[in-house]
Amino acid sequence: TFGGMREPGNIVAARIVTVEPTPRIIELRGDAAQKISRAYGTTGIITVLEMPLAPVQPWIDVIVAFEDFIESVRFAHAIALADGIVKKLLSPVQWPLPQYFSSFRSFCPAGKSLLSAMIGEMSIESFETLLEGFAGTMTYKAAHEDLPGKAPLYEHTWNHTTLQILKADRGVTFLQCLYPHDRLVEAVEQVGAKFGDEVLSHLEFIRLNGRVTANGIPVVRYSSPERLYEIMAGYEACGVMIAN
Repeated sequence: TFGGMREPGNIVAARIVTVEPTPRIIELRGDAAQKISRAYGTTGIITVLEMPLAPVQPWIDVIVAFEDFIESVRFAHAIALADGIVKKLLSPVQWPLPQYFSSFRSFCPAGKSLLSAMIGEMSIESFETLLEGFAGTMTYKAAHEDLPGKAPLYEHTWNHTTLQILKADRGVTFLQCLYPHDRLVEAVEQVGAKFGDEVLSHLEFIRLNGRVTANGIPVVRYSSPERLYEIMAGYEACGVMIAN
């Protein structure tokens, strides 16, 4: 809904203590506050951060199963573009990655790709109505809650997906991708056809510079540095940006 941290307005101000022989306290506002964005503390110790707030929403965790991974991407894209549907997370996940989701394994049918989503409670009916036009089956729907000892649904998305798999299989690594907003589904199909089971996709839909697109952190069966560079070149040939 609000894009990444670097979108104008998402960081209003920051107060930092510099890492110098004689530390200084500096207030950064407006564009200057971007100096601390994703800098991991290297530009100073953040002591105060000012950010805008949105209304608290009751979220519904949802899992939808699909025979075809591309169909899960198409449905997620449709929900992402539906501005009236309030959402926090839209993550299509290609089978067999869901078999490693131990906390939700009973809701992940064998051989099925998934959409993991967090939908605003007021929008869940609209979400289900839109699903009727796609070949997907909802296998899980529950009010979101963080419970001790149980990984929430969102901890099976983004690069948490890689961590879930590494618990059982240390032979994988990952890439960081950004799909083209104007031919997103086509690019996903292209890389899938090119690499098969050697690279397993999952996407996270985002808004970037005002446009809806998807980030990808595909899980790669690692063999060699040379092959990893070939895979990256293959993604780039399909118009997918790689953060190497």
